[in-house]
Amino acid sequence: MEPTSKKIGFDITQKERGRIFSNYQTVKTILESETFECEEFTEFPITEEMLQSYKIMVFACPDSSKFKEREIEAILNYVSAGGHVILLNHAGGDQGRRTNLGAITAQLGISFKNDEVLDSNSNLGVEAYPLITKFARHPILKDIDSICYRIGCSLETNSKAIPLAFTGTFADPPEKAVLALAQYGIGYIFVSGSYEMFQDDVKGGIDYPNNAKLIKNIILWLITPDSSNPTKPPKENKVVSQDLTRFLSSPSQPSPTQISHIPSDIQEIIAQIKSFAKDLEKLREENQTILSENIEVKEKLKIFELNLADFPDQILSELPLEVEANHSKIKAHSKLISNLEKEMRLLQDKISQIDHKLELISNQIKSISSGTHDLPLNLPPITTASEILRKKASFPPSNFTAKINACEQMLQILETKFKNGLLSPAEYEQKRRKFEKKIAELEQYC
Repeated sequence: MEPTSKKIGFDITQKERGRIFSNYQTVKTILESETFECEEFTEFPITEEMLQSYKIMVFACPDSSKFKEREIEAILNYVSAGGHVILLNHAGGDQGRRTNLGAITAQLGISFKNDEVLDSNSNLGVEAYPLITKFARHPILKDIDSICYRIGCSLETNSKAIPLAFTGTFADPPEKAVLALAQYGIGYIFVSGSYEMFQDDVKGGIDYPNNAKLIKNIILWLITPDSSNPTKPPKENKVVSQDLTRFLSSPSQPSPTQISHIPSDIQEIIAQIKSFAKDLEKLREENQTILSENIEVKEKLKIFELNLADFPDQILSELPLEVEANHSKIKAHSKLISNLEKEMRLLQDKISQIDHKLELISNQIKSISSGTHDLPLNLPPITTASEILRKKASFPPSNFTAKINACEQMLQILETKFKNGLLSPAEYEQKRRKFEKKIAELEQYC
């Protein structure tokens, strides 16, 4: 029996936390606006026969309840026959929620980690509400550049699964999957470690625009016929993909036979280079920001230390606190800079490898273009990553603004000490003129 095409079941037999008549009402509204029919699934125990009434089944964070072995078998048989399943978990994974969603996904290459994704650098005000901005290329993620992964665990995946989204470099844990997809038979299972990202009336939940867009994309993609699924390439492209993979992994010059299959995939290589270049430019911008902040902190530190002698002994006790704070900032910035530079080197290595392969393709095409070999497609112009990066404008850091800011702070300190009677009018006037003169000199360069 083929599952009903527009009917979606939301299980409540495992005491799920996400429910369409309480905290998942917006999800229900979104799906019904796309003409889907949403129902609570209450049949216990779960059987394959009962599941057949639904095209998609959602298990939104079972809590202190475990699927029986026969239920897991029924769910997998349902997917194998063409049904689809969405599994949503929570921080702590199966161990934290005392459930066994991982028993369904284990043979599909996905497991839930006993952790909580935290990110102090990129979040919605709380490190447990991290913003995810690293995604794989997949229709499920169309028009999505960020999601809020509210109070979720990370995922472990292997080659059987398709990881779709990843934590940031400085997150805890770093660069781990948080969304994944796996095929079983002719059906699919979508997995997320956060059910709260689709919850009503909470910060970072379904009200976060891209979270709402994501659940809609997931459902629409799952009901798409298999022929349009990018995870299953059309048969006519199989030879091209195999030859391209073999070509990119080979250090030797391509043969005319190989080259006849390559041109249709050159655009994909160029797109990959552009993607790497975009990531690299983003890292450069982040690095530039940190470098500028680092320069500013160092300049303030230098001015404070050089002018300690200008103040009476009784007021020096306040300045070391700011000096120590600036030292700490410099140390933190230096570590971030080191990590960013390491990432940039890795990206540059990838770009260089693809540039080399493109050059081999270009040379081989030139060598046979005047012969009898006909290329199957019109080739786009070869654009190297180096050419892309050369077009990016670069702005050298300037430390004049930092020096001006530091001098202005010194003027404020002087004024405060003068008002408190710690400096005589003559001393205050002399020191004030010195810093005002220095600011005037620096402003000529801004």
